[in-house]
Amino acid sequence: MAKHAYVAYRLTVSRNRQPEDALDVGNVDGKGSDLLALFHGFLRDVSTSALRDNRYERYLNVSNLAATGRTVRFEAHHGRFGTTGQLVDTLSGVTTHEFDEDESPVSVTRNILASPSSGRWAIFLAERYGGRGAASMVLSQFKRAFRRRFDSADLLVKHEGLMDSDAWEKFIESAEMTALEIKRFGLSSDRSHPMAEKTVGKIVTQVKPNWGEKKFPRRLRDAIIDGDVRAQELVGMPALDADEVEAVLEDGNQQRRLLIGQAAVPILAYPIAEDRDERPADAQVYAAMEEKVSEVNGKLGLKLPYDWKAGQWSDEALSVKLDAIRDS
Repeated sequence: MAKHAYVAYRLTVSRNRQPEDALDVGNVDGKGSDLLALFHGFLRDVSTSALRDNRYERYLNVSNLAATGRTVRFEAHHGRFGTTGQLVDTLSGVTTHEFDEDESPVSVTRNILASPSSGRWAIFLAERYGGRGAASMVLSQFKRAFRRRFDSADLLVKHEGLMDSDAWEKFIESAEMTALEIKRFGLSSDRSHPMAEKTVGKIVTQVKPNWGEKKFPRRLRDAIIDGDVRAQELVGMPALDADEVEAVLEDGNQQRRLLIGQAAVPILAYPIAEDRDERPADAQVYAAMEEKVSEVNGKLGLKLPYDWKAGQWSDEALSVKLDAIRDS
């Protein structure tokens, strides 16, 4: 995973049990409730009082919250608690701090939500620094708060990784296959074993390149991905229809697993800077994210207006509330 990168998610609103019928994100309930303003209200509540997720022992706070045009920007302070430990200077070996179960080493990441005033989906872009980001906690807690607010209307928010086929094609062009995994599910083949009839297991066979090599030949990689060669043939296994085969692909910035034969495109991370560079400034991070939003807007029909980055919010929009759910 690239050290300086971001990921992108697609957000939709639908009625429970009708996930395919996406509602207008600018008017989710037919009464003028705007997903963007609700998201801002949720973040404003968290910025006033940080969230402790006791179930998963996660912490979230928000700072530098800014709303302009059809966007909301913010910094997420996130970490985990629930264990004791020490912070050590790895150069000197000196312990610089000891922390207890209520303390958390916190990372700060930059994030953007862009949402049209009339459209079927919004885009959330979340920085990942050193492979870590706050997207999971931000989105899961926002969805909880949204569901409680619109429980009577049976509305819910759904998020999924942005499927960018062009970005995936660029990844495929440069990525090398570094491993294969063959997964087989079912009853034990050892029928003589007394537990065989009750044992449902998973057998995972991993295929690696030859000793001293880090990747498979390109021709073999292409044949596996295209389905011309079955991975089971490489290890002398009979191929079964129920088998799952995953190819592990790496391009130097990230590692992704491709389930052979699956139509869905894996979620990609988009590098912002080289790993050896210093951490990018806010301007560089937000510029990279906004460039992706503009690209998606034109290519995937996000339906943002031409001036989506500009414009002040009204006092009414800024005052929309959505209280986070705080566990006792």
